[in-house]
Amino acid sequence: MKNTDQPSKQIELSPNQLKLLAIHESAHAVAIKLLQNYLQVSQVAILIEKTIDGYRLGTNRVFGKSGNIPAQTAVAMAVLAGVVGEYIHQNGIEKTIANRDAILENPNLLDWHWAGGDCEIFLTTGNGLANFFQIDIIKLKKYCISFLIDFLANKVSWQIIESLSEKLLAARDLTLTEQELNEFYTSNGFDKIVDAKSDEILTILNSMKQACNGELFVFAEGTEVNLFDTKGKNIDSLDDDNELKEGGTEGSIEKM
Repeated sequence: MKNTDQPSKQIELSPNQLKLLAIHESAHAVAIKLLQNYLQVSQVAILIEKTIDGYRLGTNRVFGKSGNIPAQTAVAMAVLAGVVGEYIHQNGIEKTIANRDAILENPNLLDWHWAGGDCEIFLTTGNGLANFFQIDIIKLKKYCISFLIDFLANKVSWQIIESLSEKLLAARDLTLTEQELNEFYTSNGFDKIVDAKSDEILTILNSMKQACNGELFVFAEGTEVNLFDTKGKNIDSLDDDNELKEGGTEGSIEKM
């Protein structure tokens, strides 16, 4: 979210840097779409602003729909999506999947250069979950990253991220509204895929406590969760009347 107390100053970014930044923000937006029952994006934008500490690049305006545990776990996952998206963009899907265990062992293999705000939010949310459940925040971080690799390093979701990043770069003021995002997801059928996976997503979010206590670590043990196996249906066979589900009451604003 833009800090209007700080003077803005344009800086030069190369086309490759702009593309990487668009991928970062688009990965956040697509992950939040998957978690739509718990989070909502009102705007995706590429912003360049000068702050006390330097430059802040990029922003997603995100509203938490409730303060319950699945919603807080969803926040923890969503804020890490940008760096995972960057890694996939730079290394490709196959290499990302091959390096999955190494990344979970050493998350610093991801590039955290543009993730200062993301890290702040993760620490705030993660520490809250860790204190409440008495879990290891490092395990929480790995659980979130493993979920994101499984989800984002999938041809379906990655195609959506690539397409969204191009749409963002072509947009006026490098900004997309909530309406434009929803129209984009509807036009490519991604909203129907997400609707069909709501039960599985809730199960994943509710598994966080057991996973971080060492009782169950679905992703770290290498068990593949295919979010796009829509119970034997392909995207074209999904019912046309699937609608976005409402969830909770719009609560505190988070930023990425």
